[in-house]
Amino acid sequence: MAATLSVVVPVYGTKRDLPACLESLRTQSLRDAEFLLVDDASPDGAGAVLAEYARRDSRFRVLTHSQNRGLFAARMTGADAATGKYLAFLDSDDFVSVDFYRAAVALAEENDFDLVMGDTVWQRENGDRFVRPVHADCVLEDELRGNAVRDAFFQQAMTCYSFHTIWNKVIRRDLWLRCAPYYAPLAKKHIVMTEDIAFSVVLYFFAQGFGRHRGDGVFYCEHASSSTGAAGNPAKFRKNYADIAQVFAFADEFLHQQGANQARQQLQKARKWYARMWAEQARKAANQPEISRLTAALCPDFSPDEDANLPEIFWFDQPMTPWRDGTERIKRAILGLDGIDCPVISLDVFDTLILRPFRTPIDLFHTLEGKWQRAARRNMTSFAQARIEAESCARAWLPETQADVTMWNIYSAMMQNLGVSDDCVGQMTYNEREAEVHFCRPRKTGVQLFHLAKAAGKRVVLTSDMYLDADTIRRMLEKCGVRGWDGFFLSNEQNALKWNGALYRKLTAQLGVKPDNVLHIGDNAKIDVEAAKKAGLRAMLLLRPADVFMDADCTQMANLGHGCLAGFTTADAMQPLALRCAQGLAANRFFDDGYAPATADSAFAAYPSRLGYYAVGTHLLALAKWLLCRCRADGVKRLVFLARDGALLRQAVELLRTDADAVETDYIPASRRCLLPALMANPTDWAALPVRWTVYTPEKTLKLLSFCTLDAPESELHHQAEAAGFPWQSPFQEKTRWESFLRFFRDKLYDGCRHQAAYSAARAYYEEKLPEGAACFDMGYSGRLQAALCQLTQRAVPVYYVHADGRNSERLSAAYDFPVHCFYPMPPAMSGAFREFLLSSDEAPCVGFERQNARVVPVYAQEGRNEAAHFLSTCVQHHALQFVRDFHDTFAGTGVMQSLDNPGVQLAMSLPFEGALRQLPEADAELLRNIPFEDVVFAGENALDLRTLVRDQSAEAALAAHEMGAADAPSRMIGFIPEQTGLVKRTIGFLLFDRETFRKKLRKRMHRSPK
Repeated sequence: MAATLSVVVPVYGTKRDLPACLESLRTQSLRDAEFLLVDDASPDGAGAVLAEYARRDSRFRVLTHSQNRGLFAARMTGADAATGKYLAFLDSDDFVSVDFYRAAVALAEENDFDLVMGDTVWQRENGDRFVRPVHADCVLEDELRGNAVRDAFFQQAMTCYSFHTIWNKVIRRDLWLRCAPYYAPLAKKHIVMTEDIAFSVVLYFFAQGFGRHRGDGVFYCEHASSSTGAAGNPAKFRKNYADIAQVFAFADEFLHQQGANQARQQLQKARKWYARMWAEQARKAANQPEISRLTAALCPDFSPDEDANLPEIFWFDQPMTPWRDGTERIKRAILGLDGIDCPVISLDVFDTLILRPFRTPIDLFHTLEGKWQRAARRNMTSFAQARIEAESCARAWLPETQADVTMWNIYSAMMQNLGVSDDCVGQMTYNEREAEVHFCRPRKTGVQLFHLAKAAGKRVVLTSDMYLDADTIRRMLEKCGVRGWDGFFLSNEQNALKWNGALYRKLTAQLGVKPDNVLHIGDNAKIDVEAAKKAGLRAMLLLRPADVFMDADCTQMANLGHGCLAGFTTADAMQPLALRCAQGLAANRFFDDGYAPATADSAFAAYPSRLGYYAVGTHLLALAKWLLCRCRADGVKRLVFLARDGALLRQAVELLRTDADAVETDYIPASRRCLLPALMANPTDWAALPVRWTVYTPEKTLKLLSFCTLDAPESELHHQAEAAGFPWQSPFQEKTRWESFLRFFRDKLYDGCRHQAAYSAARAYYEEKLPEGAACFDMGYSGRLQAALCQLTQRAVPVYYVHADGRNSERLSAAYDFPVHCFYPMPPAMSGAFREFLLSSDEAPCVGFERQNARVVPVYAQEGRNEAAHFLSTCVQHHALQFVRDFHDTFAGTGVMQSLDNPGVQLAMSLPFEGALRQLPEADAELLRNIPFEDVVFAGENALDLRTLVRDQSAEAALAAHEMGAADAPSRMIGFIPEQTGLVKRTIGFLLFDRETFRKKLRKRMHRSPK
């Protein structure tokens, strides 16, 4: 009979690590599996280990190569012998988490996935385990269908290898059999390096369903002697390089045969990416002529001198976060692998199997306020407060014979407290039950533990202290996919509680088992662990998501923005219901597994998804609600979002727009470059060019002003500039030199006719796109661009900004008569580059306009963000928009969503974002390393390093706050790195954030220099 899963393990030279690999297979929760061990002529006696496992366990089968054929061929040998419905590969020096294969196969079966990808955990030789957050986020969606599978794979151009490695996947064998004929030519060759790419290109091309399983996966063990470690071994290096070239040639030929031109273009990017990565090793292992030969074979258009070792090449690997083993230990305990083998598994229900989108359970009561007002016919009493007090009274009035309260007890107390009618009480009892069912969501980790215990043949019971009735809880469990339990112990039915052990004692008595034969799992340390252990049960803690989110010893996420309004308002005002609900959503999303990677010195553990979902997402939601409210109040019928700042916000507005919002939206380019003809329309405007002149040279300046420069060969312009005393590629050292060059340009090189033509084209474009009655959205600041738009359209076009810069915007608003409406009434401490990077599209910028067939169309630059910057902004913005979608889908039609019309709530919702801008922990700032921020007009080139900019602005903001008398922010929330800071800033940093070190250094300096 065929197995459900076949796991292929190629073996060569890994005898030392083989037992850990094979033990991880032997102890898998999926018992219906076969393990195909391919001995690829291993020279170290590994065959004896394989034979022993095959002798002890019939699920292990040994296949032997008479001579070494390489990793690719070994995988093919195993796959050819497989009988399972699903197929997986595992390298013999790695091992797999205990429930990965069962959970991945279940996910594939439930959703008809062809491919399921798990996690990758890296293990160093010293035993340390960590994850790479960027790799964990490489797939934006946990479910992909149809061509979206292929597109997602090729668009990332092999930058995140977790996407294309073959050993962290479960593959439907039908898909494999379709792909196998394409692999035949390569199977005849000896391929070891990057063979995953050859497999994955074909698999992803044909796959129609992809799923991402989180919380289980493969432990990738790092070894200096592994196939990827070629440093110091020239022969091995040359073999690896040859393998890579063959793999990419194979992949390119396959895509060529399929006519997949776009995929081939992305593959070419991947080729160049790999050539860059290997260039530095090439220099160590080969001479220059050989480097040229090797790189030409891999990537013909690669230049070792120009393309090698770009800073962003290793960005995807840089951030690392420790992996935590808490959930894996629970799974092993359920399976009885670590000295605990209990025949009965007891699971708590609320916050263990079922989650609600609230930071605290009582937040659900606040969502019922509108229904309370209708049921009670308007009154001054808060339902949440009344409900909390009623439960408190019900517990106080409980007769000694009753252990726990019920809904009837609670609402009877409310009726007695408030004198409300039976009808009102009945209606609100019904409303609360329905709200519980409506808002409940499965806790994926807890539900997986439930199914794991069932699959292991354990008796599974549910144990809960809860006032809700059993029927309502069963409805909630059914909705969350929990069914088929062997017992349900509910406090208000059993008349016993967990906290004093009574419910646990009833459980063991009714099941007829000894207490130590029961393993109880829950989220409350006192009730689910301490009380259970006192009753004689074994117990383990599955941390509650909201508790992890709020615990500063785990993450700083909940602390973001706390200092932004310190001293101005109260803590309660900064934590309105909408933000608490946002925190509940974020906690459930990222800490469903209570032991998901998190560190006390970071907010996001360097996960772009967490930065996007919580920090950017909350601000995006607030901005979108503010815009819709303003447009409704101002009667705006057409809102035009200016590129590139408005792209993401427009999508959020479209998500939230209702029938009450009549505003139509549009999106048009409006960069400083394309508006330069208007920004320089008057001679007096030239002195106010929005540039950092110190980075400009005559050459760069003329490129910037090409729209109004004489149409002459560059050599002629070069000659004239040099003749006038302006070295062509020398930056301007003094402002007087910059101003002198502009005068020279105006007198000698300026072409007024070309300027007028560019101005006319821009005017024609914007007159059409900004008709009478239209308003704009832009990030904001000085108002220069809006003034230029008003000048071009000859209309006062209102504008909505996140914030303005104060004096300049007021001056230009008055001069050009355009109204300015700001989300923030005053400029925040952190502005500019980081804000724009997180919120702006990474599309190519508009550089001007041209006439085509009687129409004016934008002209776009060729440059774009590098691969790292593109991935980071795409990932952050995807998850930010997902937050808006989740919040809307969860709370639409409730008072939670309505509260976002309140400006104070909008501001509070933006505090996590402002906190991330101003107080980004250094561990999270690693995401910004080697990320350039493009501002060609201002900076003259794409050379602004985002991490440096953020650190400098953060230090300046902290210094300004200190000078104003604000309380010091915690040092771990400020990007202050002494060894990377100059003497003056370092001194200020120690003074502000580490005064003990400041005092020590001062004493030491004084000791060296006595009076």
